[in-house]
Amino acid sequence: MIPITSLSEIMSIIVVTVVIGYIFSGYIPKGISFFREGKHRELKFAIALTAPAIILHELGHKFASMIFGIPAYFHMWTFGLVIGLIMKFLHFPFLILAPGYVGIEGTAPPPAMLAIAFAGPLVNLILYFTARHLLTTRHIRVKNRRFIPLLILTQKINLWLFIFNMLPIPPLDGSKVFGNLIKIIF
Repeated sequence: MIPITSLSEIMSIIVVTVVIGYIFSGYIPKGISFFREGKHRELKFAIALTAPAIILHELGHKFASMIFGIPAYFHMWTFGLVIGLIMKFLHFPFLILAPGYVGIEGTAPPPAMLAIAFAGPLVNLILYFTARHLLTTRHIRVKNRRFIPLLILTQKINLWLFIFNMLPIPPLDGSKVFGNLIKIIF
């Protein structure tokens, strides 16, 4: 039986969530938040915006791997978080962030490895289309206007993450997807 998670993994996810929220809080225009007034309003909004895109992407890999019976664990990448913090402190106009990864312990046939590699970007695509659908739903437009900025930014971040991660450049997911696709075809 493959364990679903460990205390170390949960702690890594919590730390990564808070740190990426902090990093992105400086990149989100002031005043955009669905949280009412209060302390750390921008930080909470940044966490609500970025954590699903990044954490759920990685958990997509983890759970796809587990479906194929291969143990996989989320690992915080401290160096990647430090680079993100440095970019924030130096006011870089863009971010390249690699806060963590899922380590897969074992191998599988190319179709399974393709599915595992594609699972993360697929999560981003699902989040993109979910936000897009909600933006076109009359209920959201009329009753919950304060969620509109979150949905718009959710679309943008998840589409960008999908496209970026699907580039066929190692170590991005696209290199693993296309590499395994070539193995399947040839």
